[in-house]
Amino acid sequence: MKRIIFFNQFHNGDCFVGKNYVREIMRQLPDIEFSYAHNNHADIIKDLNCIHLQLGNIPPMDRMTRVAESPDKETVYVNTWVGCWQGVMFPFGEHINFTRLHNIWREYFKYLGLEFVEDPDYYLPEIDFSCYDVSGADAWLKEFKHVPFILFCNGIANSGQSAMGDFKHSIGHIAAEFPDINILLTARTSLMAPNIHYVQNINEGLQSDLNQIAYLSQWADLIIGKNSGPFSYCQHRANLMDQRRTFYNFSKLATDCPSGGRTYAARCLWTPETDAARATELIKAVIKLPNLRGTEIIT
Repeated sequence: MKRIIFFNQFHNGDCFVGKNYVREIMRQLPDIEFSYAHNNHADIIKDLNCIHLQLGNIPPMDRMTRVAESPDKETVYVNTWVGCWQGVMFPFGEHINFTRLHNIWREYFKYLGLEFVEDPDYYLPEIDFSCYDVSGADAWLKEFKHVPFILFCNGIANSGQSAMGDFKHSIGHIAAEFPDINILLTARTSLMAPNIHYVQNINEGLQSDLNQIAYLSQWADLIIGKNSGPFSYCQHRANLMDQRRTFYNFSKLATDCPSGGRTYAARCLWTPETDAARATELIKAVIKLPNLRGTEIIT
């Protein structure tokens, strides 16, 4: 084996959640050439410092293929899309969390004959922000860091983990009721208010700003989402290990939350609620419960 090519045929979050497993494999195999093939923006995991390839640059792979080898055995292809383990590691139609992810990567480490740490927290995703342009985020934080803010990851969850809408009802009501709290949105809406801000304006000119959103999230008091790419990126080690962070996940199943029921220093909250008015009241309750700790289910 001379090279390993990780590949993922799906979305940004799929590439992100397993990046520290990739990083550890690279550390244990320093003489191997590493590439990562995906069709998302090259920046999304560029801090891994491995070669980025388009999927068209590797042989066609069935999406359910987990591991493949080149005919000469010199190249190993590793599928980082967790969906190829449906029906084995978790039920069909469900999604990933850090516990399920850990069980999947254990099998890849075993295949490669590598040492594996049994604590899932060892592999929580990390971001080397020095690899990214965070100047726009720094400028916004310099002006507003002293003001509490809520980050709404209000875009689409591409894998269908959530039936929640765009949070527009909640955002409008919360912005009006809490004028001293800034509201930062990852997807544009028609809403305008002095305390509503859009990441597109902060990260102007960037084709991909997922890592910049993750950077900004380190100062958010409350991070609300539905397992979209931006929400996944916010759940990196620094945030999960920070008791000042609170995540509120609106998704179909509690097991679809990245935290998956594990307890971190950060609060990890979940609800299956999809009614806009009810969701608004739930979010208001969380804003007013600063001492709620641990992993809680709120319905």
